[in-house]
This record gives sequence, structure tokens and C-alpha cells, in this order.
Amino acid sequence: MGIIFNDHQSFITLLENIINIGESTTFYFENGGITIQSLDSTQISFVIATIPAECFKMYDIENEIITIVLANLLELLSCFG
Repeated sequence: MGIIFNDHQSFITLLENIINIGESTTFYFENGGITIQSLDSTQISFVIATIPAECFKMYDIENEIITIVLANLLELLSCFG
């Protein structure tokens, strides 16, 4: 069970752009791919991005919903280059 990105830098760039909208972001891991949703603090802007499973070298994951503070996730990802 897990995912391997074809292009991890594109994923990081996407997250860096979403962080400008809202701090907390919800990731929906589903059979067909990942859906990312974020709402700004004033509840005016809402972002939805979908990354299809075909965009990954490996995509084998159970249905999961995770809400995370993007700054923390980006800091963690920066440790892996």
C-alpha cells in the first residue's frame, strides 16, 4: 500500500500554491486518485485539485481522508529532497 510520484516536484509546487489559499487542506485518497480541497480562512475561496492515479508510478492505497496543515507537510517533504 502506498504511492510513488512520477514527478514529486510538481506535487510540491501544487501544495506551495494551495498554501496561499488556506492553511489546512483535506486529502481524499480514493481508487481513482487524490482529490485535494482547501478553503481560505474567510471562507471565500475554495480550491479543489484532482490528481488521477495515472499520474503516479505506483498508486495502491485504501480510501482515506486526511486533513493536514500544509506548512507541516511541506516541511516534512523538504527532508526528502
